[in-house]
Amino acid sequence: MTQAVSDALGFEIDVAYAPEAYRNRFGAAAYIKEVLAKDTRLPDLIITSFWVGSEQKILSMLDTKKIPLISINSDISDEQFAELGKPREIFPYWLAHLSPNDTIAGSKLANAFINLSREKRCFSSDCKVNIFAITGMSYSAVSVQRVKGLEQILQQDLKSHLLNVVYGNWDRERVAGMANTIFSRHKDIHAFWIASDVMAYGLEDGLKNSNISMPKDTIIGSIDWSPASIEKIKQNKMHVSLGGHFLEGGLSLILFYDYLNGYDFAQEMGVVIKTEMSILDKNNVEQLGPFLQKPKWSKSRLQSYSKSLTPARKQYNFNPKQIIVEQLTAINKRGLSNIE
Repeated sequence: MTQAVSDALGFEIDVAYAPEAYRNRFGAAAYIKEVLAKDTRLPDLIITSFWVGSEQKILSMLDTKKIPLISINSDISDEQFAELGKPREIFPYWLAHLSPNDTIAGSKLANAFINLSREKRCFSSDCKVNIFAITGMSYSAVSVQRVKGLEQILQQDLKSHLLNVVYGNWDRERVAGMANTIFSRHKDIHAFWIASDVMAYGLEDGLKNSNISMPKDTIIGSIDWSPASIEKIKQNKMHVSLGGHFLEGGLSLILFYDYLNGYDFAQEMGVVIKTEMSILDKNNVEQLGPFLQKPKWSKSRLQSYSKSLTPARKQYNFNPKQIIVEQLTAINKRGLSNIE
C-alpha cells in the first residue's frame, strides 16, 4: 500500500531493507545513518519500525538532523514512553507512532478461535476449550501485549483453559523443534493461539518432521496475514489469521500529507495511534484473499482517505477489512478485476 499511496499523493519514496545483521538494537540506527550518508538530499520524512533498544539512538540522530519521523508497527511500552517521551515532546521531529493495539489483537484472535473450536466440537456454546499459546520473545512489548489480550479473554471465559505459554522468539525453526515436546506433554489441545503466522508454519513443519498428525478439529489461529496463510486457511490447515498492520506505511503517508497541508492529525487522533487488525477466516478468505495476494489499488479511493483532499471526511479510516472492501468496490465499479 505504501508505494500506491505515495503515487496517489505525488510523493517520491525510497525503500531500504535493512540486512539481517542490522536488525537489532545495535545496528538499526547505524543502518539508517549509512542510508542517509549515501544521498546528498535529506528526506522530508522517514518511516521506520524500531528494534527494542534502538529507539533512543534513532530518535536522537534524526532530531539532530531535523528529519521528521513516523515510527510504525513495533509496540512501545509505557515504561519506554516514560523514558523517551511521547512524539513531539522530547523529540519534536518525531511526529507520531503508529502500531497495532496488540492487546485487542490478542483478545480478538482468542475470541475468534474459541468460538470456532466450540462450533466444530461442541453441542454446547460454552464447552471447555484447552488452549496452547506460542508467543514471541519474553522481552518484546508486542509479545507481552498479545498474551495480555489472550489472558483477558480467559478471565471472562471460565470454560477456556490455558495449558501453557512458550516463547517461539518469532522463529519458525525454533517452533518446529518444539512440536514433538508439545504433543508428548499435552494430549488434549483444542486450539493453538500463536502470536505470528511464521511460528504457526513452524508448528506445521514440526508435525511433519515428527510424523505427528494434528488431532481432528484442533484450531490454529495466528497473526500477520502472511500470503501463505491465505491458501492454508482455504485448505483448513490454519483457521484464523489476524492482520492489516502492513497498511501502516501507507496510512503514515496520508497523515503526513495532511500534516504538510495544514490538517494536523494529532487534533483528532493524538500522536500515539493504535491501529486495528481484522480477521481473515473461512468466511471472508475468498473475498479478501485474492486482493491480499495481488493488490490493485484505486488511486481515487486512496486519495479520499486524506482530509486535505477530501474536506468532507470526518474521521480517518484505519480498519483493514473496510479499506480492502472499499478498494474492491471502487475497482469493480470501474469494471476492473482485482485479480490479474
